[in-house]
Amino acid sequence: MQPKTLRIAAYFLIAHYALLTGLGLMGSAPPDYVRILVTLAFLIAAVLGLFKPKRRSWLMVIGYGLYMLSPFLGEAWRMWSSPVLDSTAKVVALVVILVVNTPLIVALVLVFKPASFAAFRNPPVADAASAAKP
Repeated sequence: MQPKTLRIAAYFLIAHYALLTGLGLMGSAPPDYVRILVTLAFLIAAVLGLFKPKRRSWLMVIGYGLYMLSPFLGEAWRMWSSPVLDSTAKVVALVVILVVNTPLIVALVLVFKPASFAAFRNPPVADAASAAKP
């Protein structure tokens, strides 16, 4: 059950990357290709860590999340403390940020559920019949 949950979390991470990369490429400013490639490297490492759980592979999931959310959190803080915007615009912007980052939030919840997080400490062993063969 745990590896299946971790695979679903990996698919949510891929969906999050595709959504944010698509939004970034459609934005009016020129996209930051270096950031897109670094994020892709984090994503590949995180997905590999979720498909084959090892002791510290959950750190790559955290690294991906922090690297992807850092611009959003910085802008949200600047927006929330701005006296120019009214409170309705601030709340709407935060809701949009939450909706866009929902796949990442779902993936983090799936990874850090106690049952699936235990797979990082005890990686799944092949079934007993194949383990018994020399």
